[in-house]
Formats: sequence, structure tokens, C-alpha cells
Amino acid sequence: MLDLNGQLKDMAERLRPMMGEDVEIVIVTNSDRALVEADPGQMDQMIENLASNARDAMPCGGKFILETSSVELGENSTHLHRGMKPGKYVVLAVSDNGTGMDFSTQSRCFEPFFTTKESGKGIGLSTVFTVVRCHYGGISVCSDPGRGTTFTIYLPSVEHKVDKVAP
Repeated sequence: MLDLNGQLKDMAERLRPMMGEDVEIVIVTNSDRALVEADPGQMDQMIENLASNARDAMPCGGKFILETSSVELGENSTHLHRGMKPGKYVVLAVSDNGTGMDFSTQSRCFEPFFTTKESGKGIGLSTVFTVVRCHYGGISVCSDPGRGTTFTIYLPSVEHKVDKVAP
């Protein structure tokens, strides 16, 4: 069991050198705890990969935002992400105000070995996608060229697994 809020606060300190002084790292937690059943190492790798892409998208600096919240998804919402079941989820929104992506790039960004960088290998976002799916979650991307990018990640809350007991 992992409190994603605490994990993000710890990660912010480790990300500081990688992001550079011209990138502001902002952590927003909308609840006291964001409990998920997750591998801490894989969560770190996922966040590092997203941070690396964000840094590359902000060559002149900017803002990198990690925000958690909770949501309960019903049948109508989970069909958007194959394999997700109705229930409680912790939402991690990872945003930057960098260069953004056009629709064509967004539609391929999770493909293994797809890259827009000359020296890129194209495995960062495909790794993020795999980590999310291995934790029975979902991920989506929203981006506009020149306005930044937000990756929204849904991870089953620990509460998702707890059966409701009648009073």
C-alpha cells in the first residue's frame, strides 16, 4: 500500500536537479491520503519519465504540476479505459505548460519506440502506459500545441478493493 501524496512529495526533491532551476515543481493534493496498491519503484519511474518529457517540452522553463484527487467511476466512465472496473480511483494529473503535442503525436505517444526527439528512444511514455496498465489503471493525454500537456492517470484506490460491509 502506497500513499501517492507522500511519494510525490519525496519525488519532487529528487526531480529538482533533473528539471533545472527554471522549472517550478508544484504538488497539489486534494485529499489527505491517496492510497493505492502499487510498486513504489515503478511509480517513481513513471513520474521520472513524465518529468523528463515535460522538461524537454519546456526548454525555457515553466511549470511542472503533479496533482492528486479521488474519483468514483461508474460503468459509463470505465469503458474509456480497457480493463478498468467501476469503483474508487486515485487520479494523478501530470501537467506542464510546455510546447504541447498535436493530435497526430498524441495518438501515437504511447507506442513503443515512437519519438519526436532526434536522440530519443521512444520508450518513456510506453513504459508509463505499461506501468499504469500493470496496476489495473488507465491513462489519457490532453495537449494543445503551444499550451502544454496533461497526462491523467487513474489508479485503483485501496478502497476500490475493500468490499462494502452492511452496517
